[in-house]
Amino acid sequence: MRVGFIGAGKMAKAMIRGLISHGIAPGEILVCTSNPVSCAAVSSEYGVRGCESPAEVAKEANILVLAVKPVHVRDVLSHPDIRMNSRHLLISVAAGIRISTLRTYVPDARIVRVMPNLCSAVMSGVSCYTMGDGTDSDDEKTVRMMLESMGRAFRIEEKDMDAVSGLSGSSPAFVFMVIDALADGGVRMGLSEEFALELAALTVEGAARTVMGTGEDPDILKENVCSPGGTTIEGVKVLEEGGLRKLISDAVVASARKSERMSKG
Repeated sequence: MRVGFIGAGKMAKAMIRGLISHGIAPGEILVCTSNPVSCAAVSSEYGVRGCESPAEVAKEANILVLAVKPVHVRDVLSHPDIRMNSRHLLISVAAGIRISTLRTYVPDARIVRVMPNLCSAVMSGVSCYTMGDGTDSDDEKTVRMMLESMGRAFRIEEKDMDAVSGLSGSSPAFVFMVIDALADGGVRMGLSEEFALELAALTVEGAARTVMGTGEDPDILKENVCSPGGTTIEGVKVLEEGGLRKLISDAVVASARKSERMSKG
């Protein structure tokens, strides 16, 4: 199996690390970027082979990961030098680009659309994927191996991809904001910035593990922490008065709506 990456940003690097940890030889991984210096840096860091162009990657690899910004997808895939056919499995992580759109550029390739998230960079990612027409069970095994090498993977219908983009794709940013705000509260009450941030991050991690581990509704878990007349309920009251639930829910919807607009071009 030879895997080629078109683009070498954070997500591509996470996937490269995952593949190597899964036993794929670095020499079987190819990468190209529009910036030769960046390409050389990735090649040196991971021991993978740097290529000069997407066309070279497509010529050498049968599995291609399209990891460029959405605005660059058309230019990359419609370039006259690039050749993709039925031997190619194209895995796109470009947000908001539908399989039907990708197929207009590479009609013969087998296409999979993926929405990963930033947590994949530390092998704790959540990735959702949709298999395009013409793909088979072997293709799905390959995709799952690649995605599970950097976290959890879920197969979904493409109609749900925009919602997934707003939730698991975008929400790490929202959670980072929550962690930062929690730490800020600790600093205001006298803790050092470093210690407050560590406590906040560990607490959010522990809360997430509690939801997953107990299977309890988050609202019930919240009530379990609150004691009548206690400290927690005072803070919860502030959050409820400030509309925290609606704000975060609206943020997810806004991100999903943006994905919808991107999908429609």
